Amino acid sequence: MADLYRTIMPADPDARFTIGRIETRPGSVNAIPERVRFTVDLRHPDAAVLDALAQRIRSVCEEASAQAGCTWSMQRLVDMPPTAFPVAMVERVEASARRAGLASRRIVSGAFHDALHLARCAPTAMIFCPCREGISHNEAEHVEPRFVLAGAQVLLEAALSLIEIVTPVGPTPA
Repeated sequence: MADLYRTIMPADPDARFTIGRIETRPGSVNAIPERVRFTVDLRHPDAAVLDALAQRIRSVCEEASAQAGCTWSMQRLVDMPPTAFPVAMVERVEASARRAGLASRRIVSGAFHDALHLARCAPTAMIFCPCREGISHNEAEHVEPRFVLAGAQVLLEAALSLIEIVTPVGPTPA
């Protein structure tokens, strides 16, 4: 686990690697575990890189288990391919931020947001608000109310700009 944490994300700023759950059996504080299970959450915006990183995890686990004289197995629980939002939608959000007098920058989100699923059936983009010290998806996450309001303003601007696309302009046909 230490090798994976030391190598995956530091080598690629777009990679997201998390061991979120570790379970030992029998779970006694004074016995070497008979069995250890852990989850790996691996994300990257490039599917080919994601596959290569998954292979790296397999290789590290194979090597570590061989050195320790144990067996190991891997089961894929969820397989969500990376999703890129349509450039036109992202540009619409950026334009909305400009109209609101706000700065913006493009970022890659590694988290599962509702937008990941929505993007499979409709053009989608996301708006992020700055978090104190850059910490998000964590109990320490905090967003200043002014940033929440700014995000809501950008969302409103973007939604109104989309209405212009789907609502015909001019007289209604008789």
